[in-house]
Amino acid sequence: MRKTIIVDKNHPIKDNYYKKTSFINTTTIHGKEILVEHYIELKEFLKKKNIEIEITRGHQLQTNNERTDDIDTGLSLEIKCKEDISKDLKEFGFIQRYPNKKNYIRYTGKFIAEKLAESNLTLEEYVENYSAIVVVKKEAGMTSFDVVNKISHIFGIRRVGHTGTLDPMAEGVLIVAVGKATKIVELLTAKEKEYVAGVKLGIRTDTRDTEGTVLEEKEVPKNLPVEKVLKSFQKTYLQEVPIYSAVKVDGKKLYEYAREEKKVELPKKEVTIKEIELLEKTEDTFTFRSLVSKGTYIRSLIDDIGLSLGTYATMTSLLRTKQGKIKLEDASTLEEISENHYKRYKIEEVLDYPKIEIKEDLLHAIKNGQRIDNYWNIKEKVMFLYKKKLLGIYEVDGTELKVWKNF
Repeated sequence: MRKTIIVDKNHPIKDNYYKKTSFINTTTIHGKEILVEHYIELKEFLKKKNIEIEITRGHQLQTNNERTDDIDTGLSLEIKCKEDISKDLKEFGFIQRYPNKKNYIRYTGKFIAEKLAESNLTLEEYVENYSAIVVVKKEAGMTSFDVVNKISHIFGIRRVGHTGTLDPMAEGVLIVAVGKATKIVELLTAKEKEYVAGVKLGIRTDTRDTEGTVLEEKEVPKNLPVEKVLKSFQKTYLQEVPIYSAVKVDGKKLYEYAREEKKVELPKKEVTIKEIELLEKTEDTFTFRSLVSKGTYIRSLIDDIGLSLGTYATMTSLLRTKQGKIKLEDASTLEEISENHYKRYKIEEVLDYPKIEIKEDLLHAIKNGQRIDNYWNIKEKVMFLYKKKLLGIYEVDGTELKVWKNF
């Protein structure tokens, strides 16, 4: 995974990264020692164009363990140069730090530098602009972690997370949070989800899908009342967690027990099947749509349905069509996202909590995460905005509101 770390006096460089990075010792025009990355290459390139460049000073380097007051870092530099070199910077991973100050440059890495050159944004504008929710139309064969890595690479932003894991076999809506939006991942994960699943009757596998090893087979009776049985599952019940899942028992993930062929009592959890309907049916297959609560395993649901039909049932396909208020038609493929043909959703667009545009008298309190009176009779959480920009999410605490996340 490509990682971009921006270092300044408020964001110290981590020791493990510092030890792995090839910094080059050089000096400023005043003879002060500094550490720089890729600056020498930039300087040599410009020299061939008869452009002289010298460092006047750099930002201080600070590691997690000690402050090196006598050494500056070349990650952010003030330079002496008479020419405009802004067009050459990106090839060496540098950016012009401020739009109208050509003598301030900063090393961000080539990927970010090229992105900023393309978008014509400042570093702060870029990070702010790309802090958003991206709805990915996940393809079969990829893990959710693969998708996160791809998005991180496309945007050049390290802080990326997904909500609601989809197995490699599954397709459809995968909500990915980028930048500051990762703060609300748990809220998006908690939402109900809608699926369309394919089922094969008469077989049962270890993974409860057709990619697993067949464990048992049973004859499929004719004229099974599939629709009637499906409707009987529109309820809340205790569902057994599948053995190939990441749920932990005694500190160990269930799929680890499965790989080691060790027996373990599978836990059960309460789930709710809010809606379920038959879409297509043959003698030994059927397809259905379901709207389910957080934590529902469709494989386990299918297994339970098969047993209720007096046979076995195994999943052949799975498509997530909805998560919360986000639908499949809102999603974009990774290829579309890489070509910039997609929509970035603001945090306030994907959450259902009340939105309140505050006046200036509350601005200081909310920006600083202070508790405030619940004037609006909020029941759970509320989003506060100022001039259409999200400041924070607050939650009820007695008769007051306290900060849940500050942006």
